[in-house]
Amino acid sequence: MPSVEITQKTVTKAKADAKPGNPRYEITDTRARGLRLRVGPQGVVWQYRYERNGKTHRVLLGGVDEWTIAEARQIAGDAAAKLRAQYGLTDDWLHHQRIKHRKVTYSRPGKIDDDRKLLKWSLETAIKEYLTEVQRTLKPKTHDDYKRMLGTPELQPFMKRSVATITRQDLAGVVAAVHKRGVERHAEHLASVLRPLWSYLERDDLIRKTGVQVGEMKTLAAPRRSRIGTLEKRKPKYTPAMLEVGRILAIARSGAFNPVTTAALELLVFTCQRITPIADATCDEFHALPGTDEGLWAMPTLHRKTALRRGDLSDHVIPLPAPAWRAIKGQLQGDSDYAFPAARPRRKGQEASAMASSNLSHALRYMPGVTATPHDLRRAFSTHGQRHFKWGLDGTKLILDHNEGVASGDVTAESYDLDQSLDEKQPIMRSWCGWVEEWAAAAIAQDKRLSDGEWLADQVKASRDADKKKAAKKAA
Repeated sequence: MPSVEITQKTVTKAKADAKPGNPRYEITDTRARGLRLRVGPQGVVWQYRYERNGKTHRVLLGGVDEWTIAEARQIAGDAAAKLRAQYGLTDDWLHHQRIKHRKVTYSRPGKIDDDRKLLKWSLETAIKEYLTEVQRTLKPKTHDDYKRMLGTPELQPFMKRSVATITRQDLAGVVAAVHKRGVERHAEHLASVLRPLWSYLERDDLIRKTGVQVGEMKTLAAPRRSRIGTLEKRKPKYTPAMLEVGRILAIARSGAFNPVTTAALELLVFTCQRITPIADATCDEFHALPGTDEGLWAMPTLHRKTALRRGDLSDHVIPLPAPAWRAIKGQLQGDSDYAFPAARPRRKGQEASAMASSNLSHALRYMPGVTATPHDLRRAFSTHGQRHFKWGLDGTKLILDHNEGVASGDVTAESYDLDQSLDEKQPIMRSWCGWVEEWAAAAIAQDKRLSDGEWLADQVKASRDADKKKAAKKAA
């Protein structure tokens, strides 16, 4: 491959060599780094070559009759400057070069003769397409979470830019800006959402439309978290007293909430499971135990946080003693497949599905005199239950642990424990549910207002309205 100062004589000879049967070759210009002439049976074209991320990239600039030698060198210099500024080279860029050198006239998007420009997605388009794919393949909650994260204000300046021009350094700056405003976990989560977005854009069937560099975002990460400091400065984890647990049950039953939310709250207090499997539970997960006033809740793998990743396809079965079974039984008689159906569709044109899990966390926040979150209830079950009933950590794990209380490497137990340890679980659940009932009665005895459903409904409404007003103020 000769390296020479390309002149008009060089071009004339190259055009003469561009005949069928003649060998292909390239000529490197010594005056413009990366600029080459490619000579072959189809003709002579200008090409710009550069290295990035350990890979060689080539950009076809156009025929030798389209660009003069001076113009080709000018374009090569512009490309080098753009790469030094950490921008990519796309068909958008090349089209603007044609406009700049008056090879084509400017036209509005959608009317450009060079349809290659239309094949490059903006970040806005990429996010829209990606969220459609997430909605098709992943859980609704994952879709909503990704949509929220990709709406981060720091990303807005990039929305109209072609994704092919967005570099890892650009997005690292976005993540760092989020980290800087003090939400360090949010910054880490944003990076973890941007990485699969770019993996989607790199798909073989999409890369012609996106123009992204393969592997560009693979190492995108947030800055390291700030040092926490001394243990004394750490915010202690909150464990609600049993009187507060009883208060939650009393308020849930007071009539301050609609019947669906009431039943879901009761199931939350009695089982201490995570709010997502409760909200998304379907009627066929619940089974009555014949000849008793009790039942079972068979939580499928889909609801269990790490089960799919481990290849564990077994259900997590929770015994439902009489109080818990009474709470859920009425919800299994309706027309919906969901035990706790939503009052209205989440999106226009869709059918109503399950209630939003946030309904439960919000409900606890609206309760007067209640500080606990849904996760705090799990801590109360573990702390107070072990201390009072002496069922131990293993007993707690049987109820709360998504691994069924079994280490993930214990294949025999995972595969052959067919009775789901019900003989161990039922005494634990009966003890807990009975104890919570006692504390609900104690809470009412201490605070007579917990028997006043009208007063409680007013308190809940006032808290909800205050939340809405605060959100509206923040949005404005």
